Amino acid sequence: MSEEKVLTKEIAAQFLVDEDSVKLEEFTKLEDDAAKVLSKCESDLNLSGLKELSDSSATFLESFAQKIDLSGLSELSESAIVSFARSARKNTPYDIKLDANLSDKVDALRVLDEEIVWAVFNKEEIDTNNFVSITDEAAHAILENDKKGNDGVPWRTTWFDGALSESGNFQLNGLKSISLKTAECLGQLRAGSAEGISLNELESLTDKSAEEILKYQGYFQIKGLKEISDDGLIAISNHAQSRIHSELDLPSLTKISDAAAEGISKKLESLSLSGLTRITNATAESLSKQQGKLTLSGLKELSDATAERLSDYRGGYLDLSGLSEISESALKSLSKLQGSLDLSGLTKLTDSAFDNLSQHDGELHLGGLSELSDENAKKLSLHEKSVHLSKELVAKVASFKILTVEIAEKFLSSPDYNLNSYGKIDDKAAEMLSGSSGNLVLNGLSEISGVAAEHLSKHQGYSLSLGGLRSLSDAALESFCLRELSGKKLHLPFEILENKTSLQARLTALKKAKIDDLIAKSENILTKELVQYFDSGVIESLDNFVAVEDDAIEIIIRNVRRFFGNIRLKGLKFISEKVAKAFGGLDQGSLDFPSISELSDEAAEGLSFFGGSSLNLDGLQKISANAAKSLSGYEGELSLNGLSDINLEVAENLSSGFLKKLSLNGIKQVSDEALDALKSFDRTLCMDGLNEK
Repeated sequence: MSEEKVLTKEIAAQFLVDEDSVKLEEFTKLEDDAAKVLSKCESDLNLSGLKELSDSSATFLESFAQKIDLSGLSELSESAIVSFARSARKNTPYDIKLDANLSDKVDALRVLDEEIVWAVFNKEEIDTNNFVSITDEAAHAILENDKKGNDGVPWRTTWFDGALSESGNFQLNGLKSISLKTAECLGQLRAGSAEGISLNELESLTDKSAEEILKYQGYFQIKGLKEISDDGLIAISNHAQSRIHSELDLPSLTKISDAAAEGISKKLESLSLSGLTRITNATAESLSKQQGKLTLSGLKELSDATAERLSDYRGGYLDLSGLSEISESALKSLSKLQGSLDLSGLTKLTDSAFDNLSQHDGELHLGGLSELSDENAKKLSLHEKSVHLSKELVAKVASFKILTVEIAEKFLSSPDYNLNSYGKIDDKAAEMLSGSSGNLVLNGLSEISGVAAEHLSKHQGYSLSLGGLRSLSDAALESFCLRELSGKKLHLPFEILENKTSLQARLTALKKAKIDDLIAKSENILTKELVQYFDSGVIESLDNFVAVEDDAIEIIIRNVRRFFGNIRLKGLKFISEKVAKAFGGLDQGSLDFPSISELSDEAAEGLSFFGGSSLNLDGLQKISANAAKSLSGYEGELSLNGLSDINLEVAENLSSGFLKKLSLNGIKQVSDEALDALKSFDRTLCMDGLNEK
């Protein structure tokens, strides 16, 4: 007989401090005080070694929020079983591992009843996925709440806040079965009350229950379905097809009749039957008529005749990723279908197989291949659509694909044409692409000639990406980096830039010299040309700029994250209406303009819409009544410490708005009437200068 090992309160406390110092699974008995300590743990508990558990310990553990393994227990008292069933009534997933017999006993009590439903509607946080069954009265309560809106509060809000729903779905994913009455109630819920009903653990559904629940017009998920009649399956597919996003996912369905396959809606955007391990020729022929994505990733074998039937598929994406081997004849048939073909489960292919696949009209997914001969890589390089392989094999195939003049012409006539699969480029093609005004992404190129580099460095578009280059000469790198001096974007592999530190230092110096020249010519006005260098790291401060050009403000706003939302223009003397409105459109951070000496009424109105925390206009020595009225509409902290005096109208206007804080520390004197008006400001008011006097 093995020695009893007791988990004490002290050992439990040690586990909370250092989990690695205690192996909980070694203990066979648990003290009640230790259970109380462990109930506060925020990590999973492996108590699989326990051979007994007291009622008190079960009570403590029922509130535990993480996973708990009690699979070593062979018996529990009725009281302990009730405690663990009560554990379902919490806002975290139920995850108590017990042996099959005890689990069945607990599950029998994990019932979503009427009282729990109303608790959810009254904002008690309960994860409704924790319940294995539901009473008809509970289903009726859901329906009644839906009809009356819970005293005027929409059902969507009251249920979703409590049910911890995901993606707006009505979550009942623990239910193993439902009665006809429950199906009737759920089917009567208002369309729009929820984006969908999820019953993903429901394993079977009678025809009558399916008929009733499918009267619900929202989305319906039943991924755990294992058994259903042909008529029921066809009804579910028709319901799915009626939705805006017509998707049907039945991964647990392990068999389908020819009649059901024929009757399933052919207009689904996506049909997933990944639980099927084999299909008949007739079923394959029916499924090939699907107009959307078809997932048959559970198939482990595919006969030549079945592949021939599937070759007629035109739905855009056929997933056969579960196949680990396939015959030459079957592969030849599949190569005829149009659209993407996923065979990522295959680990090797014959030379003739690559001959067939190279003729396929659509994307190929062959991520399971670990090696590829040069000859077969060349064959795949002839494939016009994308070929999805491991990173190493993608580079190998790309090395045989040359971006020619003809390909460049295709891109120029259709900018959506993907150039990333090409590993080399003709000099003439590079010259043609340099004239493109859009962004140019050539991440498949592993090498380029000096001539091609010179052409691409003159690319007219804003962004050029060459993220796949393995090496680059200093002359070519200098050409590309000098391109950045015009304010354009360039992406090169980090390894290339890292290994060219001396060149980078020289280019940074050149860039800074150019920017210094631009600043000198701009007379300290922040121009459109200058702000394009925000990401260069050369412009370290904006404090010396006295004004912002209207054409530059859009670029500043686009790059506001570079300043962590806080804009500081310490030297700014003037702000135009357009610039003020642009800054006012920001919804976070702060605006610090302490040197602005005059502010038009229009600019004040523009700044008033700023959604950040603080606005500093300490440089103002006077302000109009209209500007004060506008600024009072700002809902943050306003600093006007440059004002030395204000009249009654300005005081009244500043006090009447939504400011959280108003700083007027520069005021030395003010009329009694203006002071009385300021006293009506019921938030934070700072007038340290007046207080000192």
